[in-house]
Amino acid sequence: MAALTALPAVENPNKVWSRVTAMFDSLAAGTGTVAASAQAKRTFLREIKQYLSTQGRNPQLRFTALGDEMTTASDGGTYGSGATTLYAVYLKPTASADGWAIVIDDGTDDNISGLTASVVETLNIASSGREVIVFYPKGLALANGLRVAAVTAPQGLTLNASGQGAVGFAITGGAIVN
Repeated sequence: MAALTALPAVENPNKVWSRVTAMFDSLAAGTGTVAASAQAKRTFLREIKQYLSTQGRNPQLRFTALGDEMTTASDGGTYGSGATTLYAVYLKPTASADGWAIVIDDGTDDNISGLTASVVETLNIASSGREVIVFYPKGLALANGLRVAAVTAPQGLTLNASGQGAVGFAITGGAIVN
């Protein structure tokens, strides 16, 4: 078990929203199963941005691109260790086969098979026409780090090696302080 490098520092939210715009623009220019919809872009840049900027008290944020690493090795995508707050996730499936993505509160590169208690969210990425948007208005506290993996079953921890992954991003911030 190796500890991951720390998550990057949080930054001014305007930089993060610029990165969200750039990601949606690049996905919209994509072809086939990875083309993002204008509705998803509007949801993020109007509704989620507005909420976090006002009722959410404009927290410092972090943009993390998610992609092919979700299906590699035995650990899925490992994005960094350390306490963080998950605010939103956007995923667009890259194939039309059945599949799920799991968000894991873990800061190591351990095999995902032993991390049952660390799974905090399961997202259905089973259709090429689907886009997944998850928003936590108050944030979802992750004590150890951020990992995302594509798996074969909704409650499973078997990495989906058949290529059913997704592209997208996560918006996180600093640790929740009440």
